[in-house]
Amino acid sequence: MTPRAIELTEIKRDLANLPADKLAEVREFIRTLLRNIRPAPSNVESLEGIWEGLGWEQFGDLEGEVRKLRKESSEHLLNKCDRWSS
Repeated sequence: MTPRAIELTEIKRDLANLPADKLAEVREFIRTLLRNIRPAPSNVESLEGIWEGLGWEQFGDLEGEVRKLRKESSEHLLNKCDRWSS
């Protein structure tokens, strides 16, 4: 076991031995620690619409087209491997 795994196991054992009325206090303490460790959330920008107007609209079923292309390329690769090995 790694030192981290051992530490987590010991913490879990200690938590199991705590009285029920102290668990909320422990939870709040852990959340406070995590807030101090994690960086503040950055301004997240949406990428929605990034591909708009680039021609993808012509495909009614884009996922179907991708599936078809994957199948064709797999078949092509398999045929090439068959020719190479024979």
